[in-house]
Amino acid sequence: MGKLQGKVAVITGATAGIGLAAAELFVKEGAHVFITGRRQKELDAAVRAIGHGVTGVQGDVANLSDLDRLYETVQATGRRIDIVFANAGFGEFRALGEITEEHFDKLFDINVKGTLFTVQKALPLLNAGASIILTGSVASIKGTPAFWVYGATKAAIRNFVRTLAIGVDFPNVLGYLFRLTNLLDVLYFLAFLYALENSSRFLPPLPPLLHLPAS
Repeated sequence: MGKLQGKVAVITGATAGIGLAAAELFVKEGAHVFITGRRQKELDAAVRAIGHGVTGVQGDVANLSDLDRLYETVQATGRRIDIVFANAGFGEFRALGEITEEHFDKLFDINVKGTLFTVQKALPLLNAGASIILTGSVASIKGTPAFWVYGATKAAIRNFVRTLAIGVDFPNVLGYLFRLTNLLDVLYFLAFLYALENSSRFLPPLPPLLHLPAS
């Protein structure tokens, strides 16, 4: 029996990269996953690649009505959610002096607004002990040329996680809160996969920047 047998996960931005890899592994471990992507063609390809135990819901996390439709789709199946993986994000370079309002709004709409409302709108459907996973970036703490706006959006994600870790706003959401931030995204993700595949409860020894509140 897989470590996620019978669990339900929602993963945004899951048509490629970290999101798709997570969806494939979650299904392998027994979960049913609801995945999102902005482009229907890529979403359909991801669903085919995963093969089973997956429901694709086209949508843009920056569009709140799309998020409503995502969770309505979950609710319509009679399921509740054990894992929310707010992974959808976007990055592009713009040097100071070249930053446009469109660039600023696009990154903050997807990376900040999309992440916050992905989590908030999931709350009524979360099971006790649910996990909330946010994808961050080393750009949240490290200055990077031409990543002015992107770094600011990831700093916001880092703060979201610190606030989520307090747990005051919704104390019934217990258990693990993995913070994928402050180091290269891929390194944290590999650590997360290692933990899922090799431990039923605890992460392996990692740098202290990875936060795991006690359950």
